[in-house]
Amino acid sequence: MSSDFGAARHLFLIETMAYAVALYAVVAAFISALLLVAYISINDAALGRIPTRVAEAAPANKRWRTADFEEVSKRLDENPIRIEDALPPKTGRRYIVVGGLGIFLAGIFLAGDIPSWDIPSWGYS
Repeated sequence: MSSDFGAARHLFLIETMAYAVALYAVVAAFISALLLVAYISINDAALGRIPTRVAEAAPANKRWRTADFEEVSKRLDENPIRIEDALPPKTGRRYIVVGGLGIFLAGIFLAGDIPSWDIPSWGYS
């Protein structure tokens, strides 16, 4: 009979430890969620302010408003900036593009050097 009591006590301790571990996991998840919310709110507040050094460099009366952006956009639509005169002349060279953002390619296309896209097959069909 005493061995049954020992097994029941052992089972009770295992169940108690499982509950304790589950409780610690819930508390840890709750604390993590609170820390995440605190981090997001602090970061959001910091991004919503203009730093003092920036505010001193750009006074409120000289900052761009939405109307300023719209006016510049309208002016550029009517009279766009042309860069064709600043481009070098055609070279007749071929280029192999292996990556990048395509800024270099835009300059080549605007200069008139359109690369041919015929890729050699090296004997494969």
